[in-house]
Amino acid sequence: MSDRLLYVCRVCGVDVDSYPIITNERGEEVAIQGVCEKCCEYHEYIYDVFERRHMCKHCGAYASYDWYYP
Repeated sequence: MSDRLLYVCRVCGVDVDSYPIITNERGEEVAIQGVCEKCCEYHEYIYDVFERRHMCKHCGAYASYDWYYP
């Protein structure tokens, strides 16, 4: 897969800023095509030490205020 294709939403085709890296069944880390914020079905937030904020590991969206304080 081309590096350019990693930065295109796999659902709607718009440009995205990041792409997820997953571990496959053989234990290897592989990059998969990203997804934009609109097409992300489930935001799964992880803490980004560089940004000092929680962000979705699928689309890169930052956690909303409601996520911190429901």
